[in-house]
Amino acid sequence: MLHRKLRALLVGSLGVVSGCGAGLDIVTSDPANYLLSTDRASYTAVVAGTIGSQPQYGFTVITAFTNRAKRMVYLARCAPSSPTPMFSVEMVGSAEPPGPAYNGVWACTGHDQQIPVAAGATRSDTLFLVGPNSFDGATGQPIGALTGAMRLRYTVQTCQGDGACVVQDAGNSNSFAVALHP
Repeated sequence: MLHRKLRALLVGSLGVVSGCGAGLDIVTSDPANYLLSTDRASYTAVVAGTIGSQPQYGFTVITAFTNRAKRMVYLARCAPSSPTPMFSVEMVGSAEPPGPAYNGVWACTGHDQQIPVAAGATRSDTLFLVGPNSFDGATGQPIGALTGAMRLRYTVQTCQGDGACVVQDAGNSNSFAVALHP
């Protein structure tokens, strides 16, 4: 009797765990169907504020995301009412840590209200990139590169839901150069 109860509990637990979506649901699609471009090939970051005694630099990027696929796609966003997609910034041509200083920290709520982009449609967003966003705990020095070749990345999905139906390697922008204002 105890054996049957444990078995029923184990089977029920596995059903709950398997339905939780423990990881990203990656789908195969042609990344070339999803074009993300920036308004310029280079930007100059200017002092945008401070964190403690450390300056933060920022610049504005206007993006255009075009869905060239034959179906609706969705862009991840932080909260159901966030007006812009979530994004990350990557260094181009360098895999050396710690990467760009312009990656923000996203503290988001779970939801299924990703931004829809119809087949053949283009949406534009104005993003303000600011950095550095993290500092070495021992030295207080900023972490990440403030200059160099970078690109943006959006998370493109073929269905709604946090981390659902993510199109691998889609949503990468063109490369752009970042310099600091003297």
